[in-house]
Amino acid sequence: MTQQPYTDIDLRIEAASQLDTAGEDFSYLGIAEAMQGEEPWSTLDAGDFDTAHRKIDDLLRNAPGLGDWAVEMGADGLVPYDRALTVLGDTSKQPLVRVHFAFAPEMSEAARNAFVTGLGEATNANL
Repeated sequence: MTQQPYTDIDLRIEAASQLDTAGEDFSYLGIAEAMQGEEPWSTLDAGDFDTAHRKIDDLLRNAPGLGDWAVEMGADGLVPYDRALTVLGDTSKQPLVRVHFAFAPEMSEAARNAFVTGLGEATNANL
């Protein structure tokens, strides 16, 4: 197999993009059609493209249903924040905990940053 022009992050980004457009049922999606013509997918031969497509399908199948959380967040007028707090295991790079944030729209970027940073520092001090 040749070296892939895509990374694990590329796979996750594509899976998230597909999930965003799919709602709860992604079985109808033509993921392969959506990926064709886009970098880095357009550089793959048919076999490597199929491998990437299967990996993205696996990411979608393993994604938890967050519809209830998203509806509650929207009903409260909160907006998702692009930073997350991740706690890694002592001997592994596998996350033990990941916290995603949603804030009131009027909360400043500095306040959001301070909250996430402070929570991270408090978590590290107590683990």
